[in-house]
Amino acid sequence: MVKFLFFFLALCACVPWKTNAPNAAASEPGAMTEALDVLYTQAKPGEAVYLFTRILVANPKHYGARFQLAVALERSGDRYAAKAEWARVRAAAEAIHDLPTAITAQQHLELAH
Repeated sequence: MVKFLFFFLALCACVPWKTNAPNAAASEPGAMTEALDVLYTQAKPGEAVYLFTRILVANPKHYGARFQLAVALERSGDRYAAKAEWARVRAAAEAIHDLPTAITAQQHLELAH
């Protein structure tokens, strides 16, 4: 399962940054709310990984979905994918000078060792 998830995330990373037809379901305003509910209220991080990944396929620059995907991966026990995602979160945070998020991502990266 972990290998499949890692392969799926790697495949998603290959999706072009801009597509002509984004995934309509993932780009709906309620998609993020649903994914957050699944992660935090229902405590189903594996399902949340899928939902956040769908959001990122539709909008690869979705800052909040990227952060929450890292959390979901970590909670699902996929340390390797979580570490890669936290690195992306840190880079995105540094790019927009979001120091608190960059520090949080760095702390998660240090714990992943």
